[in-house]
Amino acid sequence: MSDLRFVRFDDVRTFLEVTKQADDYLMKNSGALSIYDYLGAPTDPTRVFYLAIYRETLLMTLVYGIKEGFPWILSGHRRAEDVLTPETLTLAVTLLANSISTLQFADPSIVSPLRVFGVEEPVNAFLTAWVGIQRGRGQRIRLKPNPTTVFVTYATRNTLTPLPPRTLMSPQHIISRASMSDLESLMPLYMNFFSTKSWPTQIIPTEALTRLQRELPTGLFWVCRTDGIMSAFAELGSVSPRTITIRTVYVPPEHRQRGVAEALVHTITRYYVGLGAGAMAVVPPGPPPEGVKEQVKLNVADAAAEELYRRLGFLLPHQSPDGRALTGGIDPATGRPGWYRSIWRESEQEPDTSIRRARRNEGTPRKRDTSSFPDVYIYWI
Repeated sequence: MSDLRFVRFDDVRTFLEVTKQADDYLMKNSGALSIYDYLGAPTDPTRVFYLAIYRETLLMTLVYGIKEGFPWILSGHRRAEDVLTPETLTLAVTLLANSISTLQFADPSIVSPLRVFGVEEPVNAFLTAWVGIQRGRGQRIRLKPNPTTVFVTYATRNTLTPLPPRTLMSPQHIISRASMSDLESLMPLYMNFFSTKSWPTQIIPTEALTRLQRELPTGLFWVCRTDGIMSAFAELGSVSPRTITIRTVYVPPEHRQRGVAEALVHTITRYYVGLGAGAMAVVPPGPPPEGVKEQVKLNVADAAAEELYRRLGFLLPHQSPDGRALTGGIDPATGRPGWYRSIWRESEQEPDTSIRRARRNEGTPRKRDTSSFPDVYIYWI
């Protein structure tokens, strides 16, 4: 393990500068965090962590504390895949897990339980190493089963070019970058989005207002108006020299099934890969201020939306009926899959089986006849 190096960055701007050239569709996990989340994060070194593993080149990063309610974010990049053999991956995640154990944490819940979001294989390998190390130190922990899984994918100029013209899209959809003048009409949609999703933390109106006031001037919010009424918004983030991420697309129920999401995502994607935004968009002429990108990334957590994104050029695979065999979604330029599975997984305390055994040996469960506690079984000792 001598040629592997663990690095902790104390300054977020240094971390972002070092990692931006490696920021392809794998790095920073397609919008789990945006650049503004990093820059607006707390600075307490016992609560915010920017970590990396190197072997000549950057292999992976692990960050925590950037956004309240989020887990640790484990990221890699495509160029590291060729050197990240199963043996190297095991060594790298073991070094990372051991190194985390030496850090100072303001709150034990930062690592107990340890929650991690990232590419499926590295996350599983890292948490397996972490659990093994902690068990070796006498901790009774295990991997929690049934992690949350999403697809991360991207579209490129090559995948979009062959698409037929969007002749079925309604000309009544007008799409534009949002500005501060959109704040009042955007607020209800933004609040509704947080209230209807399974979100790690809830949001109150004052917090939503503060977020929008901070992020609208960046130009990374887009909106769609249908017949003059705001019908959808999209939030972008994770801007790097080569990529940009569609973090959120929200269409309220009363505007669904009308092609709104398709029009919005299609317009944004074409705009950022340099194919022009199209007739439905109201944007200044010329390239995007953020620059033309090689890839537009997004997460797909809803299986019902997968076909929509395939039609728009995103490289999603097809699954067999049992959900196991995956085919397609190959990038025509590289011959490699243009997607990966990302998971949110955590460790947990093992249940104390000795208490269960003692109870089984000490008595027999009997049903208590009471309307106050229906179907509760009491052990009489």
